[in-house]
Amino acid sequence: MEKVSEKNTILKISYPDNQLTKELINPDNINRQENHLIKTTKNDSVKYLLNNRADLALLTPLDYGLAQKSGDIRILGSPVLFLQDYTEMFGIEFKHGIQEIKTVGSDIPDAFILGVAKILFSERYGLNLEDFIVDNKDPDVMIKYKAETVSDIGEDWFETFRFPLPLYVWCLRAEETEHDIEKINKVINDLCIDLSKEIQSDDGHRVGKISFVWDENYEKAFDDTLETMFYHGILPEIFASKKYGEDIISGE
Repeated sequence: MEKVSEKNTILKISYPDNQLTKELINPDNINRQENHLIKTTKNDSVKYLLNNRADLALLTPLDYGLAQKSGDIRILGSPVLFLQDYTEMFGIEFKHGIQEIKTVGSDIPDAFILGVAKILFSERYGLNLEDFIVDNKDPDVMIKYKAETVSDIGEDWFETFRFPLPLYVWCLRAEETEHDIEKINKVINDLCIDLSKEIQSDDGHRVGKISFVWDENYEKAFDDTLETMFYHGILPEIFASKKYGEDIISGE
């Protein structure tokens, strides 16, 4: 792709600061004088992008879907992060002796992963989403990052919907012209640690993979995830995913 600008400006990059992104992102791999990293709490990464305080942001599908109402946000492409079937990344832990599930929490404070859990409980157990209260201190059900639990979220999602679960995509505004897109791609590839791998349980009966690429199959999975969140009332509107530069290419 051609360079969109020759301007030499600092690239501002926002991303949520949690256990997963600590493994995904290595700030030491990029030039910090040319790139400014902004660690955000919860789901504030998208706010930085929409308010022009960041040029690039790491977003969940929920962030992306909500942002489309306020601006034209585009997906950069690879690297992305998808879970396909059994991955040992997120597990579901039930409080001992509970008779009824009323509260759900997560050790990664992310509205998207909690939304995924609520969707799964609705689809697999017929539990009403409106009955849940978020409680990260002492919930009936805890979504745990890389914990040994019986239930695996990536596996439950794939068994339920038959498409991979997207976790994060890199996004920028459609009107971005301040930075060299080739440089942006290089920075992001340098910044991210490739977590892709195939995974198998100790007994060999459960298998899956963590994927790091964006292609037609994963684009469809991303759109299907947006549709699923809309169906369950987590997204108020539904928008199809848009990759940066696609509308420009189609017009050539």
